Amino acid sequence: MGLQSQWIKQVITQAKMNNMTIIGEVGTVLASLSGKQKGEIVISYDTSGGFTQWHIYAWDGISAWVDVTLPTHKHQDTATGGKYADVQQGNLKIFNHYNQLNDFALWLTVVSGTGAAANQHDNGTDVARRYQTGTTSTGYATGYRGGIVPSFALNMAVNWVWQLSATTNLFFNLGIAMEDINVAQNNNQKIGIEWCDGQATANYYVTTASGSARSSSDSTVPLSTGIDGFRMLWTTGVQASFKFDNGTTVNKSTNLPTSTPAGNNILREGIKNNNGGVANRDLRCIGIRVLGEEGQTEWVE
Repeated sequence: MGLQSQWIKQVITQAKMNNMTIIGEVGTVLASLSGKQKGEIVISYDTSGGFTQWHIYAWDGISAWVDVTLPTHKHQDTATGGKYADVQQGNLKIFNHYNQLNDFALWLTVVSGTGAAANQHDNGTDVARRYQTGTTSTGYATGYRGGIVPSFALNMAVNWVWQLSATTNLFFNLGIAMEDINVAQNNNQKIGIEWCDGQATANYYVTTASGSARSSSDSTVPLSTGIDGFRMLWTTGVQASFKFDNGTTVNKSTNLPTSTPAGNNILREGIKNNNGGVANRDLRCIGIRVLGEEGQTEWVE
């Protein structure tokens, strides 16, 4: 298809057909075309004839092919899609949290039990927020990060990377609006992962709650003491799709949250000893990435 005045009752001509066709050829052939019409569209298969390979051109009706290929969207100026500041100003409700440098000082932490601790830890290879249970059977450590609250009524993407020091006699969780590790599970809206000794298998469980019901599904991904991670794509009203770093994908479509969580202590992670365990156990959270849209009316767009 091409650009042309509307059809009226006319004889079909070569020029008319060319103008209604996107012509693909090598540049030397395009440069030698005759009978060109204003708005005629071509694609160059190579860099000959003064063309750029795979670029789209329109004839200006006078003497030149005009490159109409969409520019790279670097958002530096009008020619590259508009300034990035303009894009941000037009999308103030977008929520970004990039915890790439382990901003531990911005996390609030709670610990209980002999030796329980939460701190920023460097093991010589990786830097992480480290939560330690200590050496009592009731020891725990948990942390949460407050701020702008993303809405479950809108789509969201989350990455989380962590490491456990043990895979027995513990309970741990992390996610968006998950419970404090030391309180009873509830039906408040949330999405995350968890595991405790009471689960049927030693695998990570993906968890959601709708406000009236809460449930967990076996991911089939085994707990490990290595570095693990997931990417969660939330499609509101449809599913939470977890893709783990071993390639396993788990789609959870029951008991889904639907609106903005209560409170702004939105990012949660923690670990506690369980079933009589008295060894010191670590949860090391290496990084988080969240992209969503905030749902609180106080954040005016």
